[in-house]
Amino acid sequence: MLSFRLKLDLSDGTALHEAGFRAGVLQEGNRLRVRSQFETGEYRFYVLGRLYCKGPEELAAWIARFSPEKIAIWAQEMDGDYFVISLDSRNQRAWLINDRNGGSRVYYSQQGRVLCFSNSHLEQILLLDSPRISSFGAFQLLTSNYVLDPYSLLEHARVGVPGQIVNFTVNGLSSIGYYVPVKLDSDYYDSEEECVRALDSALESTFAKLISPHRSPCVLLSGGIDSVCMLRYISQLAPGRVRTLTFAVQGSDDERRPAQIAARHFNSDHHELTIDPQNAARLYVRSIFESDSPNYSFFFGLSGRDFLEGLGGDHDDFTGQDHRLHTPMLDSPRELGIYLNQRDSGSRRLLRSCAESAAQLLQRWPFYPQGYLRYWAKHLHKRVDFKDYVACSLLSMSPPVEKAGYEKYWNALLNELPQFSPVDRLQEVFKKLVAFIYRLQWTDDMHVLVCSMSGDRTELMVPFYDWEMVEASNRVPYHLGMKPILTLRSWSRIPLVRKRILRKLLSGSVPPEILYRSKATRSTLSLFFNGDLAPVVRAILDSYTPDLLDSIDPLVGSIIRARVEIFSSKRTFAAQDEMLLWSVLQICHLGLLHRACCLSKHNISSELEALLDTVR
Repeated sequence: MLSFRLKLDLSDGTALHEAGFRAGVLQEGNRLRVRSQFETGEYRFYVLGRLYCKGPEELAAWIARFSPEKIAIWAQEMDGDYFVISLDSRNQRAWLINDRNGGSRVYYSQQGRVLCFSNSHLEQILLLDSPRISSFGAFQLLTSNYVLDPYSLLEHARVGVPGQIVNFTVNGLSSIGYYVPVKLDSDYYDSEEECVRALDSALESTFAKLISPHRSPCVLLSGGIDSVCMLRYISQLAPGRVRTLTFAVQGSDDERRPAQIAARHFNSDHHELTIDPQNAARLYVRSIFESDSPNYSFFFGLSGRDFLEGLGGDHDDFTGQDHRLHTPMLDSPRELGIYLNQRDSGSRRLLRSCAESAAQLLQRWPFYPQGYLRYWAKHLHKRVDFKDYVACSLLSMSPPVEKAGYEKYWNALLNELPQFSPVDRLQEVFKKLVAFIYRLQWTDDMHVLVCSMSGDRTELMVPFYDWEMVEASNRVPYHLGMKPILTLRSWSRIPLVRKRILRKLLSGSVPPEILYRSKATRSTLSLFFNGDLAPVVRAILDSYTPDLLDSIDPLVGSIIRARVEIFSSKRTFAAQDEMLLWSVLQICHLGLLHRACCLSKHNISSELEALLDTVR
């Protein structure tokens, strides 16, 4: 992780601690890599990230135009993946300006007149006077697998969100939004052809600014439609320079065959990387300091970074993480579940009663396809109200119903859900849902990948989250984005595939045998635990969980105890244990952060290394 720390005294503008802003400005074609500070008039600026502009002169001119009265307009003048901290020491105020994309994650806190900023929980802990774990943040992590922006796992620390400006004064902080990624009042396209043209234009513009002539573009190629889409556009813009990299985990089903088909078609310099689960412990220990997250995608991120840096040269790595605005994540069971749970009219009460009976029958079905029918049952199952359905069925949150008293945190989390109306159409329900998932999952997914894959010779690009792509995708109407394609080339037993607009866009330019492939990602976390990861995790749990339990709310502690007990009873793991294993990684993360809080100004790395030496 390319980390930074900044601690400012708002009283006199003194930098009490500063690290990560000394690399200067490097021009790479149509973009700047900036890790620097600037002075203009009464303002000081700390800038870090990628800015898409012609050169340092344009950056300097933009900074010179800064005006607190027009800060929202000023922020939208610069494109890129970056953040800016601006300090006005004379008037004792400061601002944190987050970009529109969300890949540059910044934790911030205000302690009296002292401001603390970093892109890592561990780094933020070193800046805080009395750091401690947030029980509500821990509850969010354990029930939804993520922490909802702008909350964090640290008490009194928050995280910036896309399109947000945080204002700091001696009287406290406040925030405003100058850009909203998901727009409920979009001017929707009228036809499928218009959707295709708009996405094509947005993709061309996005990739044109992301590709640098000084770096080799590398597509992280799964053979799914998103990564194949990236390969098509990058191959057009950087012919003869494109690399592709496909991951596999030893002992699992993989996606090498469709990736090979795509790589041959576009004539890329193709590579395959097989990750050995026996190296999982080494990757995990690195991730503690480099990924800032218990999200196990760091296994792939760190492995990919090592591999590409071993090839030599500088790389831009393109990932197909998809915001799903142009293709709703809903399906027929979810649509029916929304209809049944959205309002409590007389006719729907009868249908809900019938659906509940059907759900019980489907759950007992003993033959194929059990998993698919149980998925239907999950959405037909009667819920207390619509918010409960959204949380438990659409977002897969898991309230600890076996423990009395959880309602305080659970209701606080439900209060963060958008306000749904009984007359909301599927279009509105979907948009409100996807706006919430932006806060819950997608910014965190970007953060862990950016942290894991970005190094001295590599940078991660997430084109589908670029604001130009998001703007175009916002205008794809639900009924067109949701419309399935009937095909016998889905690579699955179900002859239906989604992502209709993207597939129509790529029709005729990608191999037909993979154009309609339905991607089915399978869990590999159990393989890592069956490798050499489990002993390390058990050592961390034994060493750091007891103190963690003493420091947080007893309710959150009871959730942790129950899951650690289940984990401790197992010696080998299967794919169906994925949620348990992910939860265990979350508990380890909380334990390590709590220990770092206890050590305060002393780094936890040496202590952790000593602990791990006893396991090796």
